[in-house]
Amino acid sequence: MSEKIRFTLRLADGRWVSSPTNTVTTNPNLAGVFSAVDEKSAAEQWHAMEAVHGSLKLVLWQTRPTR
Repeated sequence: MSEKIRFTLRLADGRWVSSPTNTVTTNPNLAGVFSAVDEKSAAEQWHAMEAVHGSLKLVLWQTRPTR
């Protein structure tokens, strides 16, 4: 099984877009994590959100590995 691509999206003004509600927030802790099965799907989500909110910055999201 391949690992999903996970990312958050930040607006140019520093606010964050949450998933799946499409809400804009100033609190990064409330920003949702987008998941995609491959880079093409991630790009499609990113461009769809840019069409709604304008220029976005991709912020990679990772979990800390457990021991």
